[in-house]
Amino acid sequence: MKTHENKISARTLAAFGAGAAAGFINGFLGSGGGIILLYLFRRLSTDCGEERARNSFASVVAAVLPLCAVSAVVYSHKGMGDISLLLRFTAPAAVGGVLGAYLTDKLDTGILSKIFAVIVTVAGINMIM
Repeated sequence: MKTHENKISARTLAAFGAGAAAGFINGFLGSGGGIILLYLFRRLSTDCGEERARNSFASVVAAVLPLCAVSAVVYSHKGMGDISLLLRFTAPAAVGGVLGAYLTDKLDTGILSKIFAVIVTVAGINMIM
């Protein structure tokens, strides 16, 4: 019985630590918390195969919303941000989000993982150049 309690406690501690790290990275860099969460969700999920991958992607989207909202409020209170950029990109981004969420169910998770890896790699290269 003690062993089971310790495993639950270790998983909870790992989730708390990774969640805090995701929030910190998202607040510090303005992005990136979802990458940490995706890694964590895929490791801690009890689902198998395709279902695990799809549920992980969906859970990350749900978790990133409050991360970004909190970061946006803090940035706004500090007088940071560009409202004209926000207004130009929000509606098209929302449409893209709907289309992307729809396609997530239609594509093989192996393809989704590769697309995600390419986007993260390209973004990382652009950040250092």
